Amino acid sequence: MAEEKKTPNVGYIRPEVLERMPDWALIRDCIAGQRAIKEGGKTYLPEILASPDTVENEAINEKYLARARFFNVTGRTVEELTGEVFIRETKFELPDSIQMMAGDIDGAGTTFEQQAKAVLGDVLGFGRSGLLVDFPTIEEGEVVTKADLENGGLKPKILFYQPEQVINWTMAVDRKTGNKQLQTLVLFEQEEIAIDEFEKKFEDRWRVYRWEQIQLENSEESIPAVSVEVYGEVEGSRKNGKVQFEIVEPKRFIFRYDRRPLGYIPFIFLGSENNDERVDRPPLIDLANTNIAHYQNSADVEWSAFHEGQTGIAISGLTEEWADRFFKNGIFFGGGNALLLPQGGKAEMLQANSTTMSSELMKDKVEQMKAIGGRLIEAQTVEKTAFEAGLDKTGEVSVLSSIANNVSSGYVQAFTIAEEFLNEPSGNVKVELNTEYDFGGLTAQEFTDVYFKGIFSLEEVRDNARRKGAKLTDDEIAKASIAGDNPTGEI
Repeated sequence: MAEEKKTPNVGYIRPEVLERMPDWALIRDCIAGQRAIKEGGKTYLPEILASPDTVENEAINEKYLARARFFNVTGRTVEELTGEVFIRETKFELPDSIQMMAGDIDGAGTTFEQQAKAVLGDVLGFGRSGLLVDFPTIEEGEVVTKADLENGGLKPKILFYQPEQVINWTMAVDRKTGNKQLQTLVLFEQEEIAIDEFEKKFEDRWRVYRWEQIQLENSEESIPAVSVEVYGEVEGSRKNGKVQFEIVEPKRFIFRYDRRPLGYIPFIFLGSENNDERVDRPPLIDLANTNIAHYQNSADVEWSAFHEGQTGIAISGLTEEWADRFFKNGIFFGGGNALLLPQGGKAEMLQANSTTMSSELMKDKVEQMKAIGGRLIEAQTVEKTAFEAGLDKTGEVSVLSSIANNVSSGYVQAFTIAEEFLNEPSGNVKVELNTEYDFGGLTAQEFTDVYFKGIFSLEEVRDNARRKGAKLTDDEIAKASIAGDNPTGEI
């Protein structure tokens, strides 16, 4: 019996990625809004046990879910903070050879700014993203003319990968430089497949990059090169309990314009803390968790309001005979209906007192979300002494500024690699996202609340307060006061 050929498990996902996937799913659903949250069902809103009857209890929970309201603070925060970065024009310069990429960065008509906003939003929300520089295939023997390069007939692309798509990688240390570099990389994708002229389907794909050594022709010397091949799932293999993979795009090497192989995998990790392979903590996970808790409290408030808001009636002084005679079909009251009572009988309208606990919990969570996000929920008056108490961070760079800088750095690397497909890198790539923020919608108090959570730096807090008219001492004196070195205590 022939031995079954074993295929590599290209679908393997690294543990640190698996660990973060629930957080990413939560944040992504929060950003998407109420429909995604409600489609999550019991994941985000645990069922209540309101009836011992299973069918009845299911119907009750459907109404419980329907009345719940999700206030999308997470999505608004991403929109507002992304807007603050792009409220000023990006300092952006490209060499002439890749200038066309500013208007079409991915071959699908996406502009640089459109893609950069999406990338920044992902790093802000999930703490992670990735940029792949995709070189066009140059077949062996194919002649690339200068006209092909100048008219854009052959041009590189920069593709944006979300954190869930970067599933596996290995790193190696370059013996010459001592720097870490990618040795393998696996990217998860979905490819659109035509079933007929109109209907389409999507099939899973795994793009695999490998760094290896290849032998030069007519020489014993070997040089580093990068290969790429694409795997798909063997049809029907999942039914047997173990997915099998097969190559759907054969292995090819990546070449520069001059037919020299590219010696490194053209992928850049982007993170909220560092642009390396480590998976950073999502900056907005706390906000998303609080947003879900607020949603759960909302369900309780709406449920209580519906039931407690129903008017009831209490009748006393009735005999069984009277009730059977006049109320056997139920009680009808209100305009146009007479309520017949015996002598000494009494009827009272009942209105339940509203339950305040869930409402108070919602208010608490609003305050917590205000301290984390960008566009906060309700306005407050400016308190010029709000900077006095308990500031324990004096970092020069805020979380948002750090993310903007990381994205800028990633794009400089990506465009430099893209230029290498066409000619020797010129070193003339410049990408600087804005790190000077207006925060026009925030009061000084609100801005300080956000500082407590580490979203903005002390300098940004104080600059914002000054723009709003607060009279503050010198920044260095403020830092000394926070550190306990200023006996005057002035801020």
